[in-house]
Amino acid sequence: MAKLQGPLFSVSASGTVASLLTYRATQHGPIAQLSPVPRTAASFAQRSERDRCAAYAALWRTMTVDQKAPWLALAVARRRAPWICFHNEATVQQITPPALPLVPMQ
Repeated sequence: MAKLQGPLFSVSASGTVASLLTYRATQHGPIAQLSPVPRTAASFAQRSERDRCAAYAALWRTMTVDQKAPWLALAVARRRAPWICFHNEATVQQITPPALPLVPMQ
């Protein structure tokens, strides 16, 4: 519920009305903004991609230090984060966890 201490477009008006309209003060003055309403649920392709990324993340978290060592070396050579190198290669090679992607040549 909005907490109003003055007129709606005053400097002190802030809060949300019925989860639809938000009043807030910015450095440029008070504004009223409609809350975004999701249009549709995630598509099958979006859900599939999220599930695939979650599976790669779970696989990365369960890897031992010895299994991550080649990815750390590759990351240094490519100036990227180890997880990013791992994720990119897993995507390119289209692996299915629990299989591990092959470490590419540096």
